[in-house]
Amino acid sequence: MYAVYARQSADRADSISIETQTDICIRSIPYGEKYEIFADRGFSGSNTNRPAFQKMLEFCRQNKPSKIITYKLDRISRSLLDFVLLLDILQESETELISCTESFSSKSEMGILIMKLLIMFAEMERKNIRMRVRDNYYSRAEKGYYLGGYPPYGYKKKALIIDGKNTSGYEIIPHEARIIKNLFREFASGKSINSLCRKLNCEKLKTKKGKPWTAVAVSRILNNPFYACADENMLNQFISKGWNILCCNENFNGSYGCVIFHSKQEKSDVKVDNFTGYTASVGRHKWIIPSLLWIEVQSILSKTSFKNSTTSSKSFLSGLVKCGFTEKKYTVTASGKNVYFYCRHRKEQSCDLGCKGKNLTVKASTIEDTVDRFIKLHLLRLSEINVTLPSKELNNLKSNLTAVEIKISQLKEEIISLETQTQTDQFILEAVSQLLNKKEEIEKNIGSEVAKSRKKCYTVLREAAEKWDSFPIERKKFISKEIIEGIYLSENSIRILLK
Repeated sequence: MYAVYARQSADRADSISIETQTDICIRSIPYGEKYEIFADRGFSGSNTNRPAFQKMLEFCRQNKPSKIITYKLDRISRSLLDFVLLLDILQESETELISCTESFSSKSEMGILIMKLLIMFAEMERKNIRMRVRDNYYSRAEKGYYLGGYPPYGYKKKALIIDGKNTSGYEIIPHEARIIKNLFREFASGKSINSLCRKLNCEKLKTKKGKPWTAVAVSRILNNPFYACADENMLNQFISKGWNILCCNENFNGSYGCVIFHSKQEKSDVKVDNFTGYTASVGRHKWIIPSLLWIEVQSILSKTSFKNSTTSSKSFLSGLVKCGFTEKKYTVTASGKNVYFYCRHRKEQSCDLGCKGKNLTVKASTIEDTVDRFIKLHLLRLSEINVTLPSKELNNLKSNLTAVEIKISQLKEEIISLETQTQTDQFILEAVSQLLNKKEEIEKNIGSEVAKSRKKCYTVLREAAEKWDSFPIERKKFISKEIIEGIYLSENSIRILLK
């Protein structure tokens, strides 16, 4: 039985289509043989977590022996680590991997070595492409060019010609700009974010996406340096916060607004009011807010954020409790010695019409008692399964695998320098032997470390269940967020959803 696999990251004029890949693969299948087609459209080759790819592996397990045919190896994966692990899976399911345009398979040791070399080069090319894209992005930001994305509230996209090049920029939307100015002025004069939300929603104003205003949406505007005048005051503010300044300091002359950006990796860890690790530059758009007003608002917000953080520390479930009707997060509040969860969208008047949960306020202790019992039972159940936890030793084994990649790279350079085919064959055979021995050693060590990890995990989980009630709130909060996706409140029930 044959499995035809095709993958296309994106529909571009210079990329080979799914249909073309499958047609080429089908032509290499002997006449009359049965085959199944699996295709992933819009997925990167950086990992193997793709729906059609996983279905294909299950197909191969059920149809032993099988053959996977693909247009090129980089359609399978561009990661050497994923590819090495995949070869083990294919070996267990008696599946042969064939690259129809590169004319070799995984049945021979020589074929496996060549496959690993090609995958390693594909991974290196992927990293080089990523680096070139990043460098181009930084270069555009330094010159104040449009960086893509959805225009922020108060602006719309427009075509520009900068330094003789066609690009895009931002143009102010007057009525939205007036709203932004009022938000900054009223907040600086002492009004709260919730009161600003209520005012916007009472006036039937909507966000850029046509939704009611929330405290988060208002906070993002008040925190965003994009609206501020890029002058010496903003430059000093950025430097004092430890931001990276991409352009020349002379560009902060008050003519344009500020631009900020960060990597995707940093983005997941960034809060609304925390821009640590950001890079700042000067854009080509007109500013809306004077720099001193923006800085004044940041000072007020920093104090407000501190107060909010002390309230949320009163319950280890902050951020997890949500409305069972709208799935919006509940807010923690304290009244004397009592702590409550309530729907903040009621205060903002941003709750959807007809929501039955907007008036629901629950004591935190009521929810915590239920969750305490649930987590303790869940930890005990986990201790009875073969669960493993990441460890330093396992990470070191992955580092050893990376070292093998480096050796393969060195091998490639030496192969190029050899003059005769005899020398090349002898060198490759020696390299194959060393790589296979190294692989066996790593697999043996992984098995040993997994056994240790499972034993340790059993002990840790049972101790956590037994000592749960005595844990400090921060530790409870950390464990809860690792286990629970959300706690949904309805009028007469509490529903806990695991990750």
